[in-house]
Amino acid sequence: MYIKQLSLVQFRNYSEEQWMFHPSINMLTGLNGMGKTNVLEAIYFLCMGKGYFSALDKYSVKQAESFFRIAGIVESDDKHDTKIVIKYKEGGRKEIEINGTALEKLSDHVGKIPCVLFSPEDVTLLLDTSEARRNFLNNTLVQYDANYLKAILLYNKLLKSRNAYLKQMVYLKSYDEKYLESLEEQMAEPALFIFEQRKGLVKALNEIFEKTYALISGEHENCSVTYQSQLYDKDLLQAWKDTRNHDKMVSRTGFGIHKDDILLWMNDKPIKHYGSQGQLKSFVLSLKMAQYHLLKSIKNTKPVIMLDDIFDKLDNQRVKHLIDILSTNEFGQVFITDTDHKRVPEIISQLSAGGKQFTIFEGNIQNTTEYEPAQ
Repeated sequence: MYIKQLSLVQFRNYSEEQWMFHPSINMLTGLNGMGKTNVLEAIYFLCMGKGYFSALDKYSVKQAESFFRIAGIVESDDKHDTKIVIKYKEGGRKEIEINGTALEKLSDHVGKIPCVLFSPEDVTLLLDTSEARRNFLNNTLVQYDANYLKAILLYNKLLKSRNAYLKQMVYLKSYDEKYLESLEEQMAEPALFIFEQRKGLVKALNEIFEKTYALISGEHENCSVTYQSQLYDKDLLQAWKDTRNHDKMVSRTGFGIHKDDILLWMNDKPIKHYGSQGQLKSFVLSLKMAQYHLLKSIKNTKPVIMLDDIFDKLDNQRVKHLIDILSTNEFGQVFITDTDHKRVPEIISQLSAGGKQFTIFEGNIQNTTEYEPAQ
């Protein structure tokens, strides 16, 4: 599976542009701020139906414009083409069309084109915020488990209702205890399902992650990830009952799978406090590579992988290990952004499948170079 063609209209800093991509390596080079990362954002939109870097579609509209349009052609493993069109107009509803037919729900598209995106921002977010780490788990699971997507949407909807009612209690002289119990009973089933799926995911990811980090780092550190959840220790409904008075005081739900986390370890210590910049980036990159291999195994296809500004803060040895990994036949279509255009020919020359280099300047393709497969 690979993205053959991408067309953008009024998206981010692109007025109108079109790419014909290589099925293997695609290098997007140019100075910072030229629009390289915006191409990855558009590809992520095609795959997931929403942006990676911004949760609100309106922020992807080009400045001073009122809409954007993304169109792509994806070739499946059986050589069939699928045309995907995503349209958004400010004040309106985003539309997704597959081969000319509009989808009723975004969830109907999620998981059809598995993908993994690594960004330098991930290093800070995954190390600093539990929300980002939960989002990483969710992003992985929704791409291969439609029931998980339904469960997380339902749980979040009910959690929002519970929190809203808790806030109302501040202004109410009385409240309906039965209503809270009803919400909690509805939340319990999706919560337990989410807990079990996340637990299994982290276990599977960790097995792959440890090997991947060893390859990228040259086996210099011992790293792992573990799953942390309140549901390990307490019965869910009983915990909500026990914490109800406290929740009323603070006007929010303090117990549940929305408090889950994954703990990141290096040599049995929290990596955030002990890792160098190169080690931190290698750690998060290895986590994304583990996500890639897991999706590949479950979906039985090679996901699209996007690596934004991947070589910054990696020493030469780690860069070499990474290139060695990418040069194997484990990967399908890869997108890499880089500010150093001279590094591209050297990298692609080591890859057996060849590739393309796109030089980006102020929202336009300045130059395109195709490289033949290495002999």
